[in-house]
Amino acid sequence: MNPFLALLEWRNCPSEQLSQAPVELLMGRKTRTTLQIAAPLLDTHSASSARIALQQVKNKQTHYYNCTARQQPILQRGQRV
Repeated sequence: MNPFLALLEWRNCPSEQLSQAPVELLMGRKTRTTLQIAAPLLDTHSASSARIALQQVKNKQTHYYNCTARQQPILQRGQRV
């Protein structure tokens, strides 16, 4: 067995004294391991709020970009461009 994979699993196991895994304390979230884990368990509150904030910024950029955008005329075959 790879010793690095063993360390990965060990750091992902919750500690009795801390009630959280060392990697959760370090990174603020659960990390993926070689064991299967449900996707919702990897999601955090801060990740969800960051995703929402990013979507709001993208919507704002789209709005301002579309303010000056206009439809381009349809080109005919043989037309000079």
